This record gives sequence, C-alpha cells and structure tokens, in this order.
Amino acid sequence: MMQAGQDFTATFSVDRTPHEAFEAIANVRGWWSQEVEGLTDQVGGEFDYHYKDVHRCTIRVTELVPGRKVAWLVLAATSAAACGT
Repeated sequence: MMQAGQDFTATFSVDRTPHEAFEAIANVRGWWSQEVEGLTDQVGGEFDYHYKDVHRCTIRVTELVPGRKVAWLVLAATSAAACGT
C-alpha cells in the first residue's frame, strides 16, 4: 500500500516512435475499454472508468505533452490506495 503523498510512476520501452506511443497511451478508450465517460484528451479534463461492478475510478488529465508525456491523477477509486496517485 502506498503512503500518503507518494507518487506512482511507470516507465517502459516499446518498439515504436514517441508519437506512436503517445497516441496509443493517450487513446484511453482504445486500450481501457469503451466504459469511459468524460474528457480524456485535454489537460484538466476528467473521466470516469468502470469495469463491471469490480472497479470504478475518476481520473483527471494533468499533463499531455505530445510525443513525450501523459499524466493522470486518480481522484476517486474503489481502491483507496489508488487515490491521489
């Protein structure tokens, strides 16, 4: 479990251009599912995601730097440990 005030960062390499990787990651509906409601493609946008009755979360887009970075903040989730990451 994460301590309050800690961030979670994941980094990995793929055999794609930075533009291709950014486009794939930023396409939330394309890799999570169609169970997404809200704005996923602009900074400050918020979206809700759910998977059946197992998982629900509300996420804010905090950074979008084309070809470089996508960052989100979990505002609410069924897992309390995810909130604030």
